Amino acid sequence: RVARFDYLLTNRSDREQAYVWAFHPMMTIQAGDRIVLPASVTRVRTETVMGDLPLGERGDAWAWPRPMDGIDFAALDLGGPNRAVKLFTEPLSEGCAAIVNDRTGDALTFTFDATQLNTLGVWINRGAFGGYQHVALEPTNGAPDALDLAVNDWRRHAIVDGGATKRWGFSLRVA
Repeated sequence: RVARFDYLLTNRSDREQAYVWAFHPMMTIQAGDRIVLPASVTRVRTETVMGDLPLGERGDAWAWPRPMDGIDFAALDLGGPNRAVKLFTEPLSEGCAAIVNDRTGDALTFTFDATQLNTLGVWINRGAFGGYQHVALEPTNGAPDALDLAVNDWRRHAIVDGGATKRWGFSLRVA
C-alpha cells in the first residue's frame, strides 16, 4: 500500500520568502524497530537533546548511526532511559528512509525527490518527552526546525520567489 502526499506553497507577496517545511509523523516504537537511511548518510547534526544524553550542543555533528559507544541511532538505542534527540542529516543525494521491524517484517518507507526535500529529520524519544517511546522520520527542505536558525545559522532552507508557487511531495509505503 502506497500513499502519496503532495503540497504546494504560493507566495502572494512580491518579495522572495524563506521557508522550512517538514512532515512530522510520530510513531510508537515497537520492539524490533530500526531506522534505515541511505548508505551515503554518515553524519548527522543535533538540534535537540533531552535527558542526560551526552551529545553536546545544537549543531554539533555526530557519526551515523553510532556516534559513541553505547548509542545506536539506527537501533533507536540512546544508551539509557529518559533520553530524546532530534537529529538532521546533511544534504541528501538519495530521497529514501525507512523504519523496518526485524521481528514482524513490517516496513514504513518514505521516498521523495532529494532535490526538493534534501534533508531528513530524525526524532527518537525514549521517555524524556512526556514519558513516550516514539520515533519520527521527517522529510524536510531544511534544518533545524526554527526558521530563524535555519536561515541565519545553519543556512538550510528553501526560498519561494515573489508571486511564485513551489510544489513538492513524497510517497509512503506500508508493507
